[in-house]
Amino acid sequence: MKQCTECGAKNTNSAKICNDCGSEIKKNSEKKEKQRKQREKLYSKKSEKELENLEKIEEELETKTLENETDSSPEVNISTVSIDEAVGYGYDMFKGIAKYIIYIFVLNGVGFFLFLGGIADESPIFVLGIPLIIVGIILNIALSIGVMYKLWVDILARSRK
Repeated sequence: MKQCTECGAKNTNSAKICNDCGSEIKKNSEKKEKQRKQREKLYSKKSEKELENLEKIEEELETKTLENETDSSPEVNISTVSIDEAVGYGYDMFKGIAKYIIYIFVLNGVGFFLFLGGIADESPIFVLGIPLIIVGIILNIALSIGVMYKLWVDILARSRK
């Protein structure tokens, strides 16, 4: 007994034509091959449309320039950054973190001075240097995390323009 691949009816005869729908009874592999070819045809049409859309988007990106929201920066093309903008960004970043760098140097400098001076004089004042050094290290870690976070957010903000 054969089953029609088109309508699913079971045929008891040995003919290659279905009694119910009149279509040719094919092997399952032939039907699967036909379906695969139809899917490939659909996908190729879909991918052609996607390629056309991508080409349009690429053309728009090439011709479009982005305006930076800061007053000191010139207009920027999406593919390049001017050296003036990069130096300005670095200067603004350093200006923002300079006070924290000074705090870290002062805390660590005073802490090491108290620690080494206390050990050299064999006085218990070296114990005061240890917390200052620890606070300096913690502030250094917090500053590093903050700078990485700011850079990452700036990268994401630029990519969304």
